[in-house]
Amino acid sequence: MRKMKVLLLGLLDMILVNASYFIGLWLRFDGSIPVIYYNTYLHYAIVVTLIHLGVFILLKMYRTMWRYANISEYIRVVIATVLGSGAAALFLLIVDSGLPRSIYPIAMVLESFFILTTRFLSHFNLRDFIFAKNRTNYNKTLIVGAGEAGVLVMNELLKHKELGSIPVAFVDDDPSKIDRNINGIPVVGDRRSIEKVVKDYEIDDIIIAMPSINRKDQKEILEFCHKTSAKIKIVPGYYEAIEGKMNIKEIREVQIEDLLGREEIHLNQDELTSLIKDRVVLITGAGGSIGSELCRQIVKYDPKEMILLDIYENSLYEIQNELKRHYKDANLTAIIETMRERERMEYVFDKYRPEIVFHAAAHKHVPLMEASPVSAVKNNIFGTRNLIDMSDKYNVSKFVNISTDKAVNPTSVMGCTKRIIEIMLQVK
Repeated sequence: MRKMKVLLLGLLDMILVNASYFIGLWLRFDGSIPVIYYNTYLHYAIVVTLIHLGVFILLKMYRTMWRYANISEYIRVVIATVLGSGAAALFLLIVDSGLPRSIYPIAMVLESFFILTTRFLSHFNLRDFIFAKNRTNYNKTLIVGAGEAGVLVMNELLKHKELGSIPVAFVDDDPSKIDRNINGIPVVGDRRSIEKVVKDYEIDDIIIAMPSINRKDQKEILEFCHKTSAKIKIVPGYYEAIEGKMNIKEIREVQIEDLLGREEIHLNQDELTSLIKDRVVLITGAGGSIGSELCRQIVKYDPKEMILLDIYENSLYEIQNELKRHYKDANLTAIIETMRERERMEYVFDKYRPEIVFHAAAHKHVPLMEASPVSAVKNNIFGTRNLIDMSDKYNVSKFVNISTDKAVNPTSVMGCTKRIIEIMLQVK
């Protein structure tokens, strides 16, 4: 189908090129072309036509989907016609054809006008009329992935015109698909060209339709998409896409899981329940960003008692009230203490007898710890040492330490303190 369209477009260009010269001669001689010039042009018409077609092919004029062309494509048409006319004129001058020199600029202007007009008219097609009623509302859509899922998305968008969305381009990482078209929709580049395509085609929506993609590649594609102002959606039903049962309503907004860059880890709920249910659990740093989230997750498994320990009263008060609002039957105890004080830690362990410790308390801000290394060592290393000793003394069954990637080959004070904590726990 595409080859037929290219052949027809090439045939039309051949007619327009020759028509430009004949009309030029007609205008030059006020509507009456002398027979000698008429026959002279006919003698060289084939070569002139081939020169123009050669230039058009070199400038890739037949690889553009004109219904979705932008201004740069039309500029290329003008350049191609000027170069083609210039090359043809040079040939006719070299062979001393005898044609009037004034015919060359006239033919060039006419040719540019005719070919630009045909390309511009190609911009209008049946889909424009389909969407005419909602022209102010329809969104131009870029489909990422020109495979089976992408084709299904395209067909669904074209079928449901009431959605007010129209697919205008694909991008795909398969080099063999680039510069081709699917049902008239061009494949204009790969994932690295997303930002440029969105700008050139004035894209409103991006739909990611790649069933076989892994999380890492999906994250990279999303990063390219987020560099644009387009709204991003994703096809969730991979098996439905493969079976051809996709429903356009199933396309959803991008979710946090899509940004992981890996497969989502699903927790073993039964194991967690058996570990935490009816146990006394101590969470250090309970008011912090990590500690507070641990509290929100742990309370779901119905521990016998949760001991929330933190040195900062405001954050601890907030997480305590939050948990009380959502889990009215939860047995919560909030304690303001510092793990640096060994005697106070002994008091806490002796009174509440925790069976599981989640240790999230730490000075964690890298730049601040560089400026205050003594405080980092006292709090992170010696404070944790107190917790380890008390856990050992009072027979804690599980001690879970929250570490950091900065503990791997540490280059900062904070990273060093965390690495030392890991070593202390390994020794135990």
